[in-house]
Amino acid sequence: MTMSTPLTEDAHSFTRDHIHLLAQQHSFRSKQEGPISSWKVRSLRASKISSRLADFHYEIYPRGWHYLGHAEQKRISALLSKRYLRKASSLFKLDKAIFSGLVKFQIDVKRSKREVFDETCELLKRLPDVPLELHDSRFDLSYDRVPGIHFVDNSNRCWKGLKASRFIASAVLALALRYATDHGVAPADLECERIAYLLQETIILSEGKEKFSLDCFLLKTYLWSLLQRLKMLSEYIRLERDLKVGFNTRISRAPAEERYHSIQNHARRLITQCKLNSNDTTATRYMCMWAFELLNSNPRSTNLDLRHLTSQFRNKFENYPPRCLAIGDDLFQQCLGASPLQCNRFTGMKIEDQSAHSSLCISNLCGRLYWNEESYRTTEGGRAVSITRHEDGLLLYCTSSARTIAISHVWSHGQGGRPEHGETGLNRCLHERYCRLAERHGCDSYWMDTPCIPSDHELRREAISRINQVFETSRLTVVCDRDLMEIDLREPSIDTYEQVLATVLLSDWNVRAWTLLEGTRGRRNLHLLCKDDKLIPLQEVVEQVHRHGRIDLSILSSTAQHLLQTYKELVENVSKPREGLSGVIAAQDYRTVVAGIVDPYEAAALLSHRHASREGDNIVIWSLLCSRTPYYTAKDLWLNEILGHSPERLVPTGFLVSSIPRLKGEKGLGWAPSRPDLPPESQTNKGAKRFPAYSGFDSLPAKFTDDGLRGVWFQCLIKGPNPRASSSLMQHFSSILPAKSPIRSTISSYLENFTWGALLRPSTNFLSLTRLDDKEHKDHEPFPYQGNADGPLVVVVGSNDDERQDRLRWEWIDVVEWAEPIPLPTFKPESVLLI
Repeated sequence: MTMSTPLTEDAHSFTRDHIHLLAQQHSFRSKQEGPISSWKVRSLRASKISSRLADFHYEIYPRGWHYLGHAEQKRISALLSKRYLRKASSLFKLDKAIFSGLVKFQIDVKRSKREVFDETCELLKRLPDVPLELHDSRFDLSYDRVPGIHFVDNSNRCWKGLKASRFIASAVLALALRYATDHGVAPADLECERIAYLLQETIILSEGKEKFSLDCFLLKTYLWSLLQRLKMLSEYIRLERDLKVGFNTRISRAPAEERYHSIQNHARRLITQCKLNSNDTTATRYMCMWAFELLNSNPRSTNLDLRHLTSQFRNKFENYPPRCLAIGDDLFQQCLGASPLQCNRFTGMKIEDQSAHSSLCISNLCGRLYWNEESYRTTEGGRAVSITRHEDGLLLYCTSSARTIAISHVWSHGQGGRPEHGETGLNRCLHERYCRLAERHGCDSYWMDTPCIPSDHELRREAISRINQVFETSRLTVVCDRDLMEIDLREPSIDTYEQVLATVLLSDWNVRAWTLLEGTRGRRNLHLLCKDDKLIPLQEVVEQVHRHGRIDLSILSSTAQHLLQTYKELVENVSKPREGLSGVIAAQDYRTVVAGIVDPYEAAALLSHRHASREGDNIVIWSLLCSRTPYYTAKDLWLNEILGHSPERLVPTGFLVSSIPRLKGEKGLGWAPSRPDLPPESQTNKGAKRFPAYSGFDSLPAKFTDDGLRGVWFQCLIKGPNPRASSSLMQHFSSILPAKSPIRSTISSYLENFTWGALLRPSTNFLSLTRLDDKEHKDHEPFPYQGNADGPLVVVVGSNDDERQDRLRWEWIDVVEWAEPIPLPTFKPESVLLI
């Protein structure tokens, strides 16, 4: 993966004249130049093709989102082969053909043209010069076989030299121009959805051709470059709203993410960004590859550009030795990013070696402090370490309050051990550091898990039950991570802010389960501890990079929701919530939004890649993310919180499609995941590909009843109760899959002890609205898996009921990846009861 440099203004990308020409096509008049008139982006000499494309109707779904309908997909596919490929060799003709009439908006211009043009140019210059490389040697022409006319410089035949990868399309210019005129503009979600579908169809078309196709390659390059830039700008606009209004998962995520994932599954093997290695020019051996994998596999980062992120991290830590895997005395190497259990940053460290000292500590001989047990036991509520009461060698406690600072740190970084005598205690210099920080912010105490959560079983449970309250009420939360403490803030520049943000995203702190909870609960006022004990608000870092830094790095802030504040308006006036902010969050949900309560399915998705050192803590953290009460078993969490507090008792079916083990021996709950994350490989089939859970938002929900979970799934019945029916079903299934197919063998072994067998796929939750002139009703579509997979995931279920087919009770068996080159069998919507 080559380094990413910022976009420059030239004849092959964009110029001010290009922007001026685009604006000239519209009525453009500002207050300073005369009477106000609306600025309407008109078609650039709309052709028949473009007029037809612009005339498409989109299906409207809940929350005002849009999704490309069946009829539109067919028409776009037809136009792709008949029209767009013919124009692929001419960028300007292709640009006009696709985007004439595509981007339309009206807005009042409140500034001069020069100011708007200046801001548009500066915004574009904060994008990468070229997008990630999308080139498949199996289907695309090698660069030396592409005619020289398609390169900026015929002597520089590479991805970066292609005119199509450098060209800034009219839609990108128009969106940048629109934002420069009005920062409250909406993201270009409709355009991204349409372009994503065009790109997906082009990739499929290019892979289906017998010979290399120059037109396919050029069209694919143009569409991919366009989608990358348009999505970056759209995410930038969305982040602008989140920073002004506040973040909430339900309204801050982009629509049509499933389309982007579909493209990623087609293209991820082509994108050099997807897998870094130790020889990569933008990587550093110091970076934990599991931290990178967590970021790269996040649905919100689908197909986003991570090059500048890794470049800024390298700029700071290039000369630091790796510390992931111990290979000898004081020798370490970088992990491969396959699992947190294969990295010593998460497992294998001796937790009793808590030997970190403050940078101000002289000779590291400050001594250790232990708890005053009586003070701890006699203090009510959440305990915090008092900084106003002293007893030589002992920590005294008080009740945590709004005058407490909460410390969120990584246990393996050595910030102290358990407080009891005979344990590791807390280094005095660290205590003095946090006392100084508390005093600096007018506080009288600090909370940190090492001195405030004892080893005693009952005391530990009580302390954990108070964690949410501590972080919600504390004056500020201090993020303490060893890498952040290497960054000098004495003379901060935009480079410094970018390095801070890159370090946070790739830090050990960001990939741990407990710190996720602490960051989520304390996100109202998160501060980062940097070199020489300097604090900087995380919100300031995000806003500085957003306003002045690279856009491709700025938008990655939204991949970690605990980095962004919740609704500011609600925080300031929670007692008087407005009714239906943005028409999404009901008034009764406001307080949970402010408190950082997370949807249980989103919480599980956040934890799916994060590790907790102590066995069973993942269930506790899951419960504390989605409620105020800790639960210690998955059964209690499901019955008392996830299902117990929901009157409708609905579960998104897309969330269930994962490799996470299910509850065993629990009536009606055999479908329910027994944990939010994947278990250690030692507890599963070694070497088998595993799939973590994702939230399943926008998949059709199923309803939990006394009998089990009933809902509509796409079903393919493959085994029946009598030889005749079973033979017919299996014959159909066998005709699809070869006899030696691994999938056929796996599924058959799963169903060996079952009378009935079926494959399931979840359905979308979109209302099936079509074009006005469509007479045929369209069924729901299967809901795609939201993570990385080489093919669709299908659920294998079995039943031993002696009942009619429509009354069967199905047992969840496992999830299988359909990675075969042959199509899936036919699936039909059916009501399914999982027990």
